[in-house]
Amino acid sequence: MVKNEYLRFMQTLKAEGVSSGVRKIANLVIDHLDEIQPLGTAQGRRAKKIAELASKNWDELSDAIKELADDAGAIDETVKQLKSIKVGPFRGFSKEETLNLYSSLVLIYGPNGSGKSSFCEALEYGLLGSVEEAQSKRFANQPNYLKNVHVNRFVDPVIKGVNSKDEEALVIPNETLYRFCFVEKNRVDSFSRIAAHAPAKQTELISSLFGLVNRPGFIGGRFI
Repeated sequence: MVKNEYLRFMQTLKAEGVSSGVRKIANLVIDHLDEIQPLGTAQGRRAKKIAELASKNWDELSDAIKELADDAGAIDETVKQLKSIKVGPFRGFSKEETLNLYSSLVLIYGPNGSGKSSFCEALEYGLLGSVEEAQSKRFANQPNYLKNVHVNRFVDPVIKGVNSKDEEALVIPNETLYRFCFVEKNRVDSFSRIAAHAPAKQTELISSLFGLVNRPGFIGGRFI
């Protein structure tokens, strides 16, 4: 996921005015992403690693940004609006249900245990092909997390949408294309308490909300 998002970001570095040095650093990061990403930003570990790699490899680095490969998530804008989702068995849904999404605003309301979270996870799974909560809870086998406990199984949600020709189209899961359709719950929780923090912490929370603090670095006024 991180690699695909970073590759998409690199395409913005083709713009006029982006220095050769910035492009070189971008290529350095993608070439060594497996080493850099796990380090995190605490105590400048990630920045120090990038500096170390740059000092060793600078003369050999290319400033040419490669085209985005198909397997890196080329943008496909076939579906412009969601129309419906068929879900169940899936988490809190023990039987199949079809929900209408064909509106500019869809409100999901209900008491605890009514399936709101299951609906959101079904939407996430149908668009991305995975559920972040399952990964964060270390479920190596996602079906164990996604199955309904009463019927002991789950069925992939089916999402339909409307394409650019205003025709009904089946939505194919694409993590790269739909990743930023979702804001994780922990980011919303933190953002809701933003006023209680100092200005520096507020800036950090805003960056986290929009997914900026997980970028491999920040150089020349651009996240890389």
